[in-house]
Amino acid sequence: MYVTTLRRRKTKIEAMTKTLNVIKPFMHLVPGDTFELNEDGSYTAKQHDEFTRTDDSGDFKSSLISEFTVSADYMKEMAEEGIVDMDEPKKPFVNVFNEIDKMLNTYTSDLKNIDTDMDNVPECLKVEKTTVLKNLIKTLNHLKNLRK
Repeated sequence: MYVTTLRRRKTKIEAMTKTLNVIKPFMHLVPGDTFELNEDGSYTAKQHDEFTRTDDSGDFKSSLISEFTVSADYMKEMAEEGIVDMDEPKKPFVNVFNEIDKMLNTYTSDLKNIDTDMDNVPECLKVEKTTVLKNLIKTLNHLKNLRK
């Protein structure tokens, strides 16, 4: 049984495909990230991260774009170790950090528009909503910074 599994994996590795999926965490990559085949035979994983923070002194936004390129030989080693696989993911992968970004954008927008949205509402409700939104934004920023 072990021999057939090894042969099957070797066959899959020899026929390297255009897109490889990360299935185990590796360096800064997480399951769901992909490597794309380049013209020179190497593989590249691209990531785009945005960070938003809101506090009493204002809004802060930063953006980071990174590319991680490896040779085809190294990619074969990663496939043999079970870090990447050529099969399509069985179910859609939802990256929690992308969801956090969406929520941060929504809550930040709500906080900026709170005066117009709650124009005819008692002041106490407006203060409460402001407090809740700020606490949600702080919590989401803390969770987002836990990414390794």
